[in-house]
Amino acid sequence: MIDSIAITDNCRICKEKLSVSVPYSGYIRWKCGEYIQDAMPLVSLDDREFLISQTCSKCFDSIWGGNDE
Repeated sequence: MIDSIAITDNCRICKEKLSVSVPYSGYIRWKCGEYIQDAMPLVSLDDREFLISQTCSKCFDSIWGGNDE
């Protein structure tokens, strides 16, 4: 059984190559329609955003501003 999967891609803005390791079962649940925060709650917010929008945290912050939490 596969425990985790590494997703590697380039940021769509700066083209930096990033790799995100996520639980395999959570990844499959997300791809089948579950909200990413429910499917992979232990994956960081930045990593989840990269999976959703293919945007690294630096570029995301420069476009949308920093995290105000």
